[in-house]
Amino acid sequence: MSSPPCSSSNDYLTVDFNGQQEEKVCQVCGATPAGNHFEVVSCRPCNAFFRRTVVLNRNFVCKLKGACPINKNIRSICSHCRFQKCLNLGMSRNNININYDKATPKDPAPSTSHLSLVPTASPTPLISKMLEGYQKFVDEAKKLFFVCNPEELFSEGKVFKPGTTVEYIVLNRAQLVYILEMAVNYFHPFRNIDEEDKKKIFRSFEFRFSKLHMFHLNTLYFPDDLNRLVTHYGRYVDKDNQESFFRHDTDPKQSYRTLIETQTRLFTISAKFKRMKVDEVEVVAMAGLIMWKEVHYYFNDYRYSNIVDKILSELLWYEKQKIGERDYKTRFGLICCILRDIEELSIMLRESILIGKMINTYGVPRMSELEKYKK
Repeated sequence: MSSPPCSSSNDYLTVDFNGQQEEKVCQVCGATPAGNHFEVVSCRPCNAFFRRTVVLNRNFVCKLKGACPINKNIRSICSHCRFQKCLNLGMSRNNININYDKATPKDPAPSTSHLSLVPTASPTPLISKMLEGYQKFVDEAKKLFFVCNPEELFSEGKVFKPGTTVEYIVLNRAQLVYILEMAVNYFHPFRNIDEEDKKKIFRSFEFRFSKLHMFHLNTLYFPDDLNRLVTHYGRYVDKDNQESFFRHDTDPKQSYRTLIETQTRLFTISAKFKRMKVDEVEVVAMAGLIMWKEVHYYFNDYRYSNIVDKILSELLWYEKQKIGERDYKTRFGLICCILRDIEELSIMLRESILIGKMINTYGVPRMSELEKYKK
């Protein structure tokens, strides 16, 4: 028997299309397409990436001389090559409804009541910086999943499977280092806060941010499936078989009964994200608002209130470019209302965890020993 021909170790990085397959995959990365966007068959993430890049007039630099491979597993590695591929495939900038004002307002009247909500220099400097950090975090979190699950490296589109509380807790704890790196390096001026204050603020922020990020993953990977809840990259909870998520707990049925209301709330908010098609710019803006609202509550003064105002200003500008003159204020309001959902969910989760510890009849085996070791 003749052995199969050798293939390059980098073959899995390439995207190869032929004839009848072109309508079945995103022409940019090879993922499942969501239709014809900007004159090219593409998936939702690539569609959103192209729109956001054009609207924000962003410029990227490639570190590998413009030769980066782009596929669904590594499409976020190089934004320059991804955007160039979109253009080479024929994606049209002209099909994006960018508002007439482009970047800055024309001679705003000093007496205007909403003057503080209008950017006066670069349209989105804070959000753009936070977005850079968030995209890096997303890439690192994805790599972390494959570090923990190397057998999934070549699983292509079948990487998502039903998860467990053990996986959820372990990966959530492990990605804290990347959330902190993002906060310190991209959520300016968080790094300038005193160390002890920073620790306390970060605990509240990361708890809320991780849920916000989780909901965004749902809009990316299961945008039309309301029965699946992505917990982190590669794993999800099945709405019709939620007990399976707790199968490694000390008492799976008790865990399910204790957390059923919280689980229901998670599915509800996830459905809202999917219905609204919340994009990563909006997610980043909400993350910034969560961060600086937490700082405000912690210090109980207004020393950082100007940052909240600036983020709101930039988000309002972005929605105007994205949605248009007629509906952008409504979209802006709906996005801000999500912050209330995140806050209520955080309270529910903390209460459920506290009740579970009090009755001591559910939880992940050996997790308490790990907590004792930390102390």
